[in-house]
Amino acid sequence: MTQDAVPERWRLGPDSLPRGRYVDREFLELEHERLFPRIWQMACREEEVPAVGSFLEYAIGDQSFLVVRVAADEIRAFYNACIHRGTRLGKGSGRVKEFRCPFHGWRYALDG
Repeated sequence: MTQDAVPERWRLGPDSLPRGRYVDREFLELEHERLFPRIWQMACREEEVPAVGSFLEYAIGDQSFLVVRVAADEIRAFYNACIHRGTRLGKGSGRVKEFRCPFHGWRYALDG
């Protein structure tokens, strides 16, 4: 994103970052729209999903993902949504044998 694409009140000055870049809701929404979908994100550390079936919910903005240890040497991330109705499949963190949609009971293996 070029400096011209940033609204005047949030443009970089010669000495510092404008306060609004830290506290304005509109700037956060702009980041969710233009920045976060285009950059790598660190969802968790490997030790936060130590055993097969361990999961952690990673949320950013209105998006939710499940980071899951699917095998001793494999970690994957999935949208945290049932493909049928979009209901969230997991909250927080824990350990499961499978994910089950609380709405209709659809089941998902650890590997999706």
